[in-house]
Amino acid sequence: MSKAAHDKMMSLVRIFTGTAAELKAQSDWLVPRQYAIRLRTDPPAHRIGASVSVRAEVTADHGGPLLALLGLPGMNVFQVRRVAIDGRPAAYRYRTPRLWVDLPRPAVAGTQLELAVDYEGRLSAPKGYTGPRCTELCFESLWAPMVAFPGVAFGVEAEITTPDTEETAFSGDPCGSRAAAGQRTTYWRTSHPLISATMLSGPFEVAERQAGELKVRILTQRGYGLAADGLAGMAGAIVRTGTEWFGELPLHQITIAQLHRREYGDYAHVPFVVFPRGHLSRKPTPEDMASVLESLAHELGHFWWGNVVTSDFIAEGWLSEGFADLTKHLAVERILGHQALVSLLRRMQAELDPLTDLPPLAEIKMGHPHQSKVVRRQGGLFLMALRQRLGDQVTQAALQKLYRRHAGGSIDTRAFCRAVQEKAQDPGLEGFLQQHLYGTPRYAVLDDGRITVAAG
Repeated sequence: MSKAAHDKMMSLVRIFTGTAAELKAQSDWLVPRQYAIRLRTDPPAHRIGASVSVRAEVTADHGGPLLALLGLPGMNVFQVRRVAIDGRPAAYRYRTPRLWVDLPRPAVAGTQLELAVDYEGRLSAPKGYTGPRCTELCFESLWAPMVAFPGVAFGVEAEITTPDTEETAFSGDPCGSRAAAGQRTTYWRTSHPLISATMLSGPFEVAERQAGELKVRILTQRGYGLAADGLAGMAGAIVRTGTEWFGELPLHQITIAQLHRREYGDYAHVPFVVFPRGHLSRKPTPEDMASVLESLAHELGHFWWGNVVTSDFIAEGWLSEGFADLTKHLAVERILGHQALVSLLRRMQAELDPLTDLPPLAEIKMGHPHQSKVVRRQGGLFLMALRQRLGDQVTQAALQKLYRRHAGGSIDTRAFCRAVQEKAQDPGLEGFLQQHLYGTPRYAVLDDGRITVAAG
């Protein structure tokens, strides 16, 4: 990532951290349950127009304004045309990303309210982030107003209108389409609750593959079709690995998309995994596909940890990122073999070795200069060290219990420790967890893959 892109990303991180407390406070009294979205895209101008209504449940009496997030400074900055509460015009103040809406009367616990927002705008972004040949909208906080923190699952119905030369994908199942006057409108509905909504459109090449019972839809830029051939098989193997270790995903289809941008990495929001263009090759070599496998496994790991089970990604990022790296380790071992896993673990260790200020895993916050490496690499190595201590059977049982108990909700570090301690008959486990999560252990990977630990 270039310095300019990194600086822009860090400015967005500061915005997320700055609004986290506000969102968390609002989630104590207001929970989104259902979105209805009408979206119109104009790819040549890179513009959208939208009408979004959100039905929310009031869980506690509240007399203040409602906070919604819409857009981000310097990126998806919109012009708000209309705001209504329960069908009546509402007074509002908008300064990206905050949209404050005055309630016509105090909210009363046990009731529902509906927020409707009409807006339009141009999807501008840092150079190299979003290319002119795709429309990319991700996170409800960027374009579908109102969130709870951490994510609370909601349903979505969407009507998306694009030029008929565009392929469209959305977080949900297609349930119809119509074409007229050079445009195509597609209709989507979620079959299970989501914590974020993603929409993509562009001149993609489309490939569909079956991987066991899982349908894989692959959207690539023109000329990258060869990369699709190996992706579906990889995805199927990774999902089987995650199912074995964690539990079933509530999915029958996933979408893997390659966007026309080079920077800002990959991300996953059920049922999407999104890669930048530069991550795939037109004529991929085995080495290229091994690299893609690692990225795909990490991102698919977020389907379990970060989507079905959520956590506070600002204050306890290891619960999402560390588990995603664990998924990568398990999938590499299963697909490429044990020696490939050893090499991977050593690369993860090598990324951590130069860090002189290694904060405790369970305490590092977003915004720390090493947060990304620590929550991913230290988190993944810790979970592999835990697997080594407890053995596969006990570790699987603990993670399956954690996933089953919290599916559709959120976890914290204490919930993780409780699930592990309930399954393991290990009198020294509490001290081990304390050392690894709240201390600063240094890991070393031996030739056989065993992980040794020295407190630092």
